[in-house]
Amino acid sequence: MKFKIFAVLSLINAALVFQASAFGSEAERNRQNAENCKSNATQHSGGNGQTGPMCKQAIYNQCLADDLCDLYPDKCQSFKDRVPVSCNLLSNMGDSECPVCN
Repeated sequence: MKFKIFAVLSLINAALVFQASAFGSEAERNRQNAENCKSNATQHSGGNGQTGPMCKQAIYNQCLADDLCDLYPDKCQSFKDRVPVSCNLLSNMGDSECPVCN
């Protein structure tokens, strides 16, 4: 199940990056934001084999929302809505250690 959620979120992120690629420097800025968020997320070392990747996805999505909401205010809520999905799954698994979910 976690892989399905990760795959769906990855496809959404890829679609946003692809859509922005038509705008040159905007696409580069978005790619850099995504890389920075990925780097931030991979630094998290908590959780187990299931909860760790979900928390990293939540951290990544929170970072993207923080970085992109000012640039795309009409999509801000969509960016923010991704975080609770991962957090709810983590909560249902009994994990309360993910920093963006507390």
